[in-house]
Parts: sequence; C-alpha cells; structure tokens
Amino acid sequence: MATRNAAILDKTIILTGGGGDIGSATVQLLLAQGGRVAVLDRSPDALDRLAAAAGGSDRLFTAPCDVTSEAEISACFAKARAALGPIHGVVNAAGIEGRRAPIDQCATEMFDAVMAVNVKGVFLGIKHGIPLLRESGGGAIVNACSTAGLKGVEGMAPYVASKHAVLGLTRSSGLEWGRHGIRINCVAPGPVEGRMLQSIYAERAADPSWPSLESRRALNPSGRFGEPAEIANVIAFLLSDASSFVNGALFSVDGGVCAL
Repeated sequence: MATRNAAILDKTIILTGGGGDIGSATVQLLLAQGGRVAVLDRSPDALDRLAAAAGGSDRLFTAPCDVTSEAEISACFAKARAALGPIHGVVNAAGIEGRRAPIDQCATEMFDAVMAVNVKGVFLGIKHGIPLLRESGGGAIVNACSTAGLKGVEGMAPYVASKHAVLGLTRSSGLEWGRHGIRINCVAPGPVEGRMLQSIYAERAADPSWPSLESRRALNPSGRFGEPAEIANVIAFLLSDASSFVNGALFSVDGGVCAL
C-alpha cells in the first residue's frame, strides 16, 4: 500500500486523461500520498468510477473535458484552481492510440484525431498550466510520452509521430521555463498491461504477418509488460520536490525495451 509522501503531501495536481489505466493509477497514488487532484477526462463514466474509488474525498475534483478544445482546457483549469486552490503540478496523460495499420491504409481523419489529442492536448496543458504554476511560485509538468517517442513501431505511424512530438514539446518548454522554477519532463512507458495494449494487438490478432501480444511480451528484457502503478510511481517522483533538478528530461519506464 502507498504511504504518504512528504514530497507530494498537500500538493495540488491537475491531471488530464485520468480515466485511462495509467491516469487512474496516478490519481490513486497521488491521493494516497496526501495530494489533491483535479481529474479531467472526456468520459463522465470514468470520472464517476474515480470519484467512487476515492470515497467522496474532498481532495478530488473531477470535470469532463475535451483536451483538444482550448476553451474547455482553459475553463476546466480555472475550475480546478477554484475548487482545490493553488496548482503545483500538471500531468498531461490524455492519449489515444488510433488504429493499427500500414501508413498507406491510415485514414487521414484518424491521423488528425491522434495528433489532436496526443499533441495539441499536451500543448494546451502546458500552455494553460504555466500561468497557474507561476502563480504558485513554480511547479512541475509531466507529459505522457512513450517508447514510441524514441523509436519506430510498425503499423503505428500516427501514434509514433505524436509521441515524438510530445518529446519535442517537453524539451523545448523545459528550456523556456526552467529558470522560472517550472520543470517540464516526460515519462515514456513501454508496453503496459491494460486497455490500450489489448486494443492495439486485438486489431491484428488473426494476421500471422503481425507480431502477437505473447511474442511481444517475451521480447521484453524483463520478461513481462509494465503495470500502470509502476508508471504512476515515476510520474509522482517527477511531480515531487525529490526531482528538483530534473528538467527537460525523458524517463523511460519500459523494463529495458529501449536498450534492445
């Protein structure tokens, strides 16, 4: 069981994409460590599940939000500030995988949707998070990247392109705001057990020319996929004062897959 962490205790964090496997694990960890969390997600059902799991805690605020809409991001960030007080951190965890297909079979509409959520959503989270963190005298932003932001993945060109862009946004904004006391980093999970991974591999499960989920799991140097809680631990570290000299960095949490 997570114990209260003095580095997170009483910090207030805005987190987008809290309904996902990694997002919800991070919300649970931050609450367990004594933080306050404002969760934004496009799924009201996911928000209801998080609220129920938190047992009506007054340290949790939830609001439905489309991260591709600047008007909604601006309004929801303001609501979070009003509900929970000064903001000390932002986690941009909202993301979608799109459909798995060779690039010549990728629908342009799907490419646009992936880039809108995964890139524009992160951009808007950084843009509207910075004024709130400056108001608090500084803080930390953590962006959800992926090992797909470091290498190619067959059949996932839009997703890979979006995660490469997240790394670029992280490094550039980290350079801009480090001297103002705002650290901006990203976490790059490898394959993680959960809905997204199952969805990616289910699309081509009957095609023998595509790698299977089982073969991909065996390929990892750790012999397994990650768990959402393992990614949440690193996100909490990057939000905390324990990472006070970490800025513009990428943390691979992948069991060693990028060492291959």
